[in-house]
Amino acid sequence: MTTRTPKASGSFVPDPSPRVAAVLSYLMPGLGHAYAGDLRRGVTIWVAMAVLFLVGEVVWVTGPHVYLPDAWMWLFIFLTYGASVARSAGETARNCAHETQSHRALHHPLAICGVWLGMGLFPVCASLWYVEANHVGSVRVEGYSMFPQLLPGDRVFFDRKAFLSSPPVPGELVVVGDGAGQSVVRVVAIGGDRVSIRHGVPAINGVSLERYPVINMQVPRFGPDEQSLLSIKRGYVESNEGRAYLVVETRAGTLAADPPGGTLARDEFYVIGDDRSVAIGEGVAGRVRLGALRGRPEVIWRSHREDGSERTGRRGTRVQ
Repeated sequence: MTTRTPKASGSFVPDPSPRVAAVLSYLMPGLGHAYAGDLRRGVTIWVAMAVLFLVGEVVWVTGPHVYLPDAWMWLFIFLTYGASVARSAGETARNCAHETQSHRALHHPLAICGVWLGMGLFPVCASLWYVEANHVGSVRVEGYSMFPQLLPGDRVFFDRKAFLSSPPVPGELVVVGDGAGQSVVRVVAIGGDRVSIRHGVPAINGVSLERYPVINMQVPRFGPDEQSLLSIKRGYVESNEGRAYLVVETRAGTLAADPPGGTLARDEFYVIGDDRSVAIGEGVAGRVRLGALRGRPEVIWRSHREDGSERTGRRGTRVQ
């Protein structure tokens, strides 16, 4: 039976419910304590959790954007934290039920909703939007132009601020895009260079990039389908100003017509995919302006096949 506590004015209000306090603590740290009547403890818990969230966010955007835990680990952390805070809120509700002279509880649903939106949901959404818009972005890989390093369905994190202080150098991966979409490509030449593509091999200022054949290509974290696709390719280690990376071509057949080259303007870069057969055939090669650069790809976050199933083992793979 719900008890009621008299107030000085002679009116009655329901005592705080431990169950409601526990549920509110799951919605936002400290909200359950505020509802129960211990506003000071509620604010303290909220500030502590907000500081931890902001510290984690700062570490994320300033450090390497590496491996993220699986969803079940996030769920475990949330449930563990929620259970402890909810229990504390329930105890607070029971202790504060008859102390209305010294505590002011947030009993009204509109007040609770306002606090949740203003101090909980809105700051989290706003901070995540800020990080996505200014620091860390993600791009979904379409097609096989970056095979074997990237596969269709890979979701790649990239650093939006990587090229604010200095432009990319030859051999480096970049994310380029416009309103129509974004893609991961490799820079082979920078502004002022004269570039051409001869049978899939970039030539910079008249000198072709050095390539060395790879006899047995072993790429980790591939499934049977990707390994069979790799078996019909021939691979080379290509070197560009000290950066070495793997490029492939289809063994059978010839490459499509070489893409146009020329001398690059100061604010231009020449980019191409690592699978030269696919990149040239699909037009993933050519000039891009400095303004089209979106950032530097860093790590694979998720990878899904066409049927929606997840490729195991690719999460956390560095992109370079």
